[in-house]
Amino acid sequence: GQGGDEGLAGYQPYPQFFYTCLRQKQYLTLLAEIGAMVRHGQVNLAATGLQSLALHLPASWVAPYWQKRHQQQVDLTVLNPTFAAQSQKQALVDTGAFFAYRHLGQHLKYLIEVASLPDILRHVDRNAMAFGVEARIPFLDYRLVEFSLNQALPWAIHQGWTKWVLRRAMQ
Repeated sequence: GQGGDEGLAGYQPYPQFFYTCLRQKQYLTLLAEIGAMVRHGQVNLAATGLQSLALHLPASWVAPYWQKRHQQQVDLTVLNPTFAAQSQKQALVDTGAFFAYRHLGQHLKYLIEVASLPDILRHVDRNAMAFGVEARIPFLDYRLVEFSLNQALPWAIHQGWTKWVLRRAMQ
């Protein structure tokens, strides 16, 4: 099942979705989706709304806040200094990526190409090889990925649900 979340908006990329709707002036769609998300209990509307608004600002304005927020969430004093430094460096990378890939399609491509999927696939390959198993990853068939990131992107989040295209196909 690797790749399904990354290509089909399964990691709840609501800030990027809100940003995309606002930039494309899809206000009615945004309001309908917010209502459905709230009914399903899928979203913390205040936090998601603030993150979405932050995406509309220059990264240089918001990045210091994100850095301070990371420092408050992680007590760096209890960590090994080398690991703490790596954590801080990764927080900078994550903050940069958050602002560099604001549009929902860009965000999903980033997840597939850079962020989570390369590491996940490395683990899949190692585990499969350790047991002499040939792994299959159907959600990463290039035709499905291209479809998900192009034609199906408007339905990545629909009626308040992520991975809506997959849910509909399984019905």
